[in-house]
Amino acid sequence: MTREVLELGQASQRFTVDKGQALLDFHFLLSKGPDVVGFTEALQFYAQLRRACAERDYQLLLPPAGDTAIAVHPSHHVQAHRFEKVNDPGPHHGARGVHLVEFTTPDGERVTFAEAHWLTRRSDDGHQRLAMTKAMADVMTEAARGSRLGFWAGDTNNPDRPSATSEVDLALRKGNLTSCWDELGRYPDTHGDSTLDVVGSYDPDRRVSCLRARVWPQLHSDHRPLSAWYSIRPMQGR
Repeated sequence: MTREVLELGQASQRFTVDKGQALLDFHFLLSKGPDVVGFTEALQFYAQLRRACAERDYQLLLPPAGDTAIAVHPSHHVQAHRFEKVNDPGPHHGARGVHLVEFTTPDGERVTFAEAHWLTRRSDDGHQRLAMTKAMADVMTEAARGSRLGFWAGDTNNPDRPSATSEVDLALRKGNLTSCWDELGRYPDTHGDSTLDVVGSYDPDRRVSCLRARVWPQLHSDHRPLSAWYSIRPMQGR
C-alpha cells in the first residue's frame, strides 16, 4: 500500500507591510506547490492574495468575516467551506472564528483543513482564546469522523513548547489537537523567539504522521512562514 503525502502551509502576514511586499510573500509559499496553505492577518491584502492564487492556479477561499484565507491546490476537489464565528472582540480586532475547507484528494481521501487566528493574551478580555481552541477541537472532531481526515493551522499567539500548561495548551491536548512541533519534538521560532505558528492534525486513529516541518526564512512579515509534510496511511481494504 502506498502512502499519500500532504504538504500543508501556514503564513501570518503583518498589517504594516505594503501591498507589493505582501504579494511577494504570498507567492513565496505558493511557489513551492503545497496542497493547502492557511493565511492569517490577510484581510487587507485579499486583492494581492487573489492575484497570487490566480497566477498560481490555486483555489482561494475567503471567509465572510475575520482575517484568514485558505488556498487549495488545483488538483483537489473543493466540496465546501465555511466560517464558524467564535467571538467578536471589537472594532480593533474584528470577528474571529474557525475557517475551514473540505476537499477530496486525487487519491480519494476526504480532508478538512481549518484555519484560525487566536487573540493575544493582552487582547483577550475573558476566555476568548480558550473558546477558539474549543471551537477548533469541535470542528476537528466532527470533520474527522470515520475515514475523513482533519488538519488545523494558524497563529495561536500561544508559545508552543513541551509541557506547557496554559489553558490553551491544556485545551489543545484535551481536544487531541497535535501540532507538528509536538509531534516532531522540536520548537523552532516563528515569531521573535516564540513558536506561535503551527500546522497540526487531529488523528485519533493514527492514520497520519508528520514526516517533517520547516520554518522558512523571514520575509516581510514579523512571522516566518512554515510548511509541514504529513503521510497518510491508507484505510484497510482500499
